[in-house]
Amino acid sequence: MPLADGRVGVCRVLRVGSDFGSPAALVAASPWIGSEAPNLASREIRKTLMLTHHKWTRHSEVVWISEPPPASFRQLGRIKLPKKDFETDSGTFAAWTSLPMQVLAQWRWDNDREAVLAEDIERERKAAREQARRGKERKQYLAKVTLAELAEKELFPRWDEYPPPAARNGTLKIMHELIAELRREPKLTASAVRTHLETCVRKLNSLDHLHRGFIETVERDDLFEVFEEILAAAKFPELLESIDDWRDW
Repeated sequence: MPLADGRVGVCRVLRVGSDFGSPAALVAASPWIGSEAPNLASREIRKTLMLTHHKWTRHSEVVWISEPPPASFRQLGRIKLPKKDFETDSGTFAAWTSLPMQVLAQWRWDNDREAVLAEDIERERKAAREQARRGKERKQYLAKVTLAELAEKELFPRWDEYPPPAARNGTLKIMHELIAELRREPKLTASAVRTHLETCVRKLNSLDHLHRGFIETVERDDLFEVFEEILAAAKFPELLESIDDWRDW
């Protein structure tokens, strides 16, 4: 399997089974790295990679993979597996691409740790700067957004393959009803906004129960983001905390 630095690594398919209801391969990564494919007699390729880089504490890189290997992977042949490989199992599902990533990450941790740590620090700095930039833009947006703009906005752009169409459409209907009710108020007061907000949240409770708990972590975060925008437009952002008093999701 090709590594990001131009070298290659190897992995072993220990077995193929239907332990989780559908066919999948149990695959172990090897710590071996080279410039070209190894000899199948090599002892090193029979070892299992143990992850100790970053926060890993001697975790064996053995995973279940449910799709065929990518075209960039090349089958080298068949080898006799040691007894421990037949006894190995894993509770982790992953993609083939995670194996070369972990092989190279561990090699760099063992052989070039200073550079890895420097890269980690720079990555964290960039992430912090990006988070600050987005936070500033978000604050500026919330200060200016209006209910009229939200009535025309695509509220949940990430909701494509999930949730199911009926749940997505039901949520959109409920949220647009909230925006419309607030826009119809001759004068928005904290009491009026709170009443409409509670009604909306309880409607979402019923919709979530109807569709067997479709509101999960991503959907919950997206809903709170839209509620934040609506309450900012209504000029009562402090009511966002009240949602926890009524929601079941």
